[in-house]
Amino acid sequence: MISLRDIESFYAEHGYAEQDYANFHKYRYCYLVNELLILVDGRADLRLLDVGPFYQTALIRHYFPTLQVNTLGFNKPENDLGAGETHWTVDLNATELFNQRAEVGQHQLVVFSEVLEHLYTPPETVLAFLAGFVSPGGFLLLQTPNAVSLVKRLYMLMGRNPFELISSGRPNHFREYTSRELTGFLEGAGLEVCSVSLQNYFNPDKTLLQRLFRISGRVLPPQLRDGITIVARKNQF
Repeated sequence: MISLRDIESFYAEHGYAEQDYANFHKYRYCYLVNELLILVDGRADLRLLDVGPFYQTALIRHYFPTLQVNTLGFNKPENDLGAGETHWTVDLNATELFNQRAEVGQHQLVVFSEVLEHLYTPPETVLAFLAGFVSPGGFLLLQTPNAVSLVKRLYMLMGRNPFELISSGRPNHFREYTSRELTGFLEGAGLEVCSVSLQNYFNPDKTLLQRLFRISGRVLPPQLRDGITIVARKNQF
């Protein structure tokens, strides 16, 4: 099992420790890597497709050095491709224009982590597109914020909008989803949902209240937690 201390040591070695985004998501990254440990199950020759490469891509390559980790979407400097690995650039808001599907092929694991909420195209379209890259018996691991977490409900009760304004300088969250919505979208894409987990794994850690909320995830009803992780499988037949 990978611990948060392991993630923080990796950050220190690779210059991520001062990056706000990396630190905000470090608990989530730890959760993601441990979920992948279960799915990989010791196999050494799998192909993994990381959709939306970022800090998690480097972590995946570090903890799974024998996997072929290809990437899809908009590229980032943190995406240091290894030998035999490929990045395919695609705008996930315009998947119908992508003409390299055969080249990408199928992967035993597809990771789609904190990207869906940044897209304005229908989620069922994007998930059906990505399902085409999952091999029979393979898995898609999806992570996205929970649209109905406790903090967002409290903001609404106070008459405040819990969602970010759309910015011309950065594609903020266009739409967040509930776990029930996501389950329906994944099933509609021909995938079988294996597990749905809601966790408080985002980590502002700037105030005592924020720290208490993250820790409270141990006792909060799942639907009030702030992050959703879903594992879905493509049937063999």
